[in-house]
Amino acid sequence: MLIRECTRDEVSFTKMLDLYVTLARQASDRTPGTAEKELFTTIPKNEQKSQEANDASRPFIGVIDDSASLNEIVKRVLEHEGFRVNCWQSAIDLLEGQYEIPHLILLDIEMPDLNGAVAMDRFKADARFARTKIIFMTGLVGKQEAEELSLPGKTAYLSKPFTKDKLINLVRKSLG
Repeated sequence: MLIRECTRDEVSFTKMLDLYVTLARQASDRTPGTAEKELFTTIPKNEQKSQEANDASRPFIGVIDDSASLNEIVKRVLEHEGFRVNCWQSAIDLLEGQYEIPHLILLDIEMPDLNGAVAMDRFKADARFARTKIIFMTGLVGKQEAEELSLPGKTAYLSKPFTKDKLINLVRKSLG
């Protein structure tokens, strides 16, 4: 239901977040039936290998926001579009961990441990992230300001709240 609702063009990001929280609460109040348990079965090993080979060709996107629910929604929307996605609640986790380096990072500006501007400086100073593109996700600038700041050759901005289409279009444009 969440994916169906999130893929509608007119659904705002805030509405997606509210829907996600509502569905999560409903799911925690009940136990899965037999039909639902089938959704969680493992993929056969021969299918896993072909899926892993296919995964390497898909762009890898990192989402860094201190809101776990926002991370999960962005991840589901982008995975639905065919991207590989991993989320972190702090840029420090990605910088100091042993992870695959994303092609693109969606980075929140306002975070408690390390704000987005400082995190971007650290990413740019780290040779592992030399080819990684960064999109700031922020409520600090309006939609018009975000478009003006997102000029070619500069870091892009995605103004919160944003729609699914705006997110997908900016990700594709940045990777293209």
